[in-house]
Amino acid sequence: MDSTALREIAPERRSAGIGAALFRYAQEQVRHEAAYITLSAVSKNYRALLRFCVEELGMELWSARLFKRL
Repeated sequence: MDSTALREIAPERRSAGIGAALFRYAQEQVRHEAAYITLSAVSKNYRALLRFCVEELGMELWSARLFKRL
C-alpha cells in the first residue's frame, strides 16, 4: 500500500468514522508485512487528535513535534 494513499478527510465528513475505517483498512493490509504502522497528522486540536489516536485506534505516542510561532 502506498504510504501517500491516505490524505485528508473533508471537513464536512469528519467525525463520521471515515478516518478510523481508513486507518483500520490500511492496518489490515500491512499486518503481515510490517511490525508497526505510523500515522502523521496535523491538527490544532491536539487533545482530540491524541484521544482519537490512542483511545480509538489503539496507538501509542512515541514522539511529538511541537511548533511555536515567533
